[in-house]
Amino acid sequence: MAAMMTPSDNFHAIEPHLQNLTYPLNVYASLVKAEFGDLSGLGYGCMTAAATDICSAQQRMTARLGQAVVEAPGSRVLDVGCGMGRLAQQLTQRGYPVVGIDNNAAALALAQCTQDAASSSNCAQSTFIHVAFEDFVADQPFDVMIMQNSLRYLQTLTAFNKGQKHLKPGGQLLIFEEFGISNEARKHEHLPEITHTLALAERLGFVLDSCVDVGKQVLPFMKQLLALVCKRAEDVASLCDVSRHDTDLLCQALADDILKCEQGAVSHFILDLRAPELVVSNDKLSDVVASELLPGSSLPAENYRELFEKSFNTAFDPALWRWKYADGRGHSVVALQDSQPIAHYGGISREIYFFGEPDAAVQICDVMVLPERRAFFSKKGLFFKTAATMLEQYAGYGAAHLLGFGFPNIKAMHIAGRLGLYEKTDELVSLSFPQNAMVDNDDMLVSEADSKQVIDEHADALWARMREASADRILGVRDRCYLNYRFIERPGINYRCFSVRSAGKIVALAFVREHGEQYLIMDIVSAMHDISAALKALCRYGHEWGRPMVFWITAGQLALFSAGALQTETIGIHIPCNSWSKGPPATRLAGAWWLTAGDMDFM
Repeated sequence: MAAMMTPSDNFHAIEPHLQNLTYPLNVYASLVKAEFGDLSGLGYGCMTAAATDICSAQQRMTARLGQAVVEAPGSRVLDVGCGMGRLAQQLTQRGYPVVGIDNNAAALALAQCTQDAASSSNCAQSTFIHVAFEDFVADQPFDVMIMQNSLRYLQTLTAFNKGQKHLKPGGQLLIFEEFGISNEARKHEHLPEITHTLALAERLGFVLDSCVDVGKQVLPFMKQLLALVCKRAEDVASLCDVSRHDTDLLCQALADDILKCEQGAVSHFILDLRAPELVVSNDKLSDVVASELLPGSSLPAENYRELFEKSFNTAFDPALWRWKYADGRGHSVVALQDSQPIAHYGGISREIYFFGEPDAAVQICDVMVLPERRAFFSKKGLFFKTAATMLEQYAGYGAAHLLGFGFPNIKAMHIAGRLGLYEKTDELVSLSFPQNAMVDNDDMLVSEADSKQVIDEHADALWARMREASADRILGVRDRCYLNYRFIERPGINYRCFSVRSAGKIVALAFVREHGEQYLIMDIVSAMHDISAALKALCRYGHEWGRPMVFWITAGQLALFSAGALQTETIGIHIPCNSWSKGPPATRLAGAWWLTAGDMDFM
């Protein structure tokens, strides 16, 4: 180990670049350079008997990845997230032309410094490009693509999709990354999950040569890194302008990550894969293979017109599509054949309270497969491929959404259940009061209201009262912002808004639309103890005006409604939970969802 040197001795050439690295890389790099007088990389190291300190461990990992390249010298290599270019340097010295890309300009400046310091007339030069991987376009395919600690910053589907485009058929894809091993301790950690990653790779035609767990060799490196940050915490402010508070948070985050490694919730793997030899079959009558799976946001709304209209036999509305999927609300996977969508599986983010705690869910919608491609409802079919990929990316422990839910009909629920995608947690029922059961009740008075005004003035207070009783259920947020989005901004339907008053005060808001010969109450926002009386008052109002009102609610919530003359009717819409990617089990969710017609995107 090199003797400790002062920052002024070491930072003349590269100090500005270290300071401009993305946090927390700026902290790690600056401290390693200050402690050891060297900086061997910006990634995790591999500690062995021959590599027992931070710098040698980083060198060992770089060498291990370089040795894993099996293509002959002269093969073109794409280094994704190249960092300071140590791997690119090693490969060019062995005769591989390397293109290194990174979206961090400071990292690329370090890579150029690394190359300049090691350059010689006998050594090929790497090409470094400042670009995000999603935006990178190559003029010819590569023989090898390497992703070292960069997959976590990408959507896994995007990484493999771009890998298909950038690699020659049969080209080598090397990935070194920290992966999640699905587990409740990893809730919302957003690391790629190892089984999902391997399943997606296979689904897209990649062939796995090897999957090596190197977590036991990376763990001691992480512990030494934590010890270094704690030891030199006072130096961080002078080296990279980070506060002591942020340094303490970084130490805690490292300690938490180490604990998860020790518990088996996460580990580090080296994946060696081969790109598909062939693109796909062009057989238009088979749904077994799609030419591409990619994020649905890759296509403009208008591209979904034909698929939507053939799937649902109704006109496509681009404005409605944007209402669902624009501005980061929507998440979807699309399958393409000859650049045209042939299947789609989408969802909309929804803020929820999960047994009293704020969380997120994704409501599944726009599940579509071209009619002529629906021949096989199997794990080789388009429905399964798009659904499984979507759920792996967006729902469950470690994903952005804890839960996935939806409103499939019985047939769709049966198919998804058979494929292992869904489990039933509840079903919707229709509630109403017959006219002959109505008795005047002056305690609850109903009147139509200006939707925008009443939402802005009363929604947040009513939602706060409703949320108070959420500790034993799962409840979607119904605050002012959500209600404006859902009932004011939705294109294509004009909802009516009714206020329900008691003793002169508004105690409930209801949103209603025409539904055949009835009015369908889309949603009621109220304290839970007022819901039953508010529903009865609304039904009485509907009878008085000659159009009965009905309310759809999950069956598990019926206990909140007074019995008596209340009529209930099943409507054939089940409430599933995602069971494909690991998350809270169906047994915990059963009967806990508070869902109404207003929670659907299509009503």
